[in-house]
Amino acid sequence: MKSRSSRQVLNIAHPRVAGIVEVIAMSRLHLARVFLVVTALSLFVASLIHFGYLVEGYDDRGAATPEAVIGAVMVVGLVLSWVRPAWGRQALVGALAFGLAGSTLGLVLVFVGVGPQTTPDIIYHVSLVVALVIGLYLAITSEPTTSSI
Repeated sequence: MKSRSSRQVLNIAHPRVAGIVEVIAMSRLHLARVFLVVTALSLFVASLIHFGYLVEGYDDRGAATPEAVIGAVMVVGLVLSWVRPAWGRQALVGALAFGLAGSTLGLVLVFVGVGPQTTPDIIYHVSLVVALVIGLYLAITSEPTTSSI
């Protein structure tokens, strides 16, 4: 017996909550992509801050370069998930896992005293690791795809 698809469940939903249900029914792969985009963008912003471009007083070139590299690798994973649909899930898992490894290392370095130990840095790294764990979970538990959408 086949289970009902999220689209069929959506048609049953009350019209007022259909929009909310549609967001909830978004595939895990799409949600993983959203988490990847948000975290990669945040890494690029953090890199710009640490290079001294956006906010004064938070310069740290030792953090800026790894943040830019991690963000770039994550973007490559995102692009591969669209360009090579058969690799979609694996590309996202790899990119998110790489981001999680690098961000966890950054968090550990903050806690042991290497690099900046400001409250914004601690909050950022903890939030980033949590977001990457959620994105990685969504990517791992998503259904394998053969389409780019």
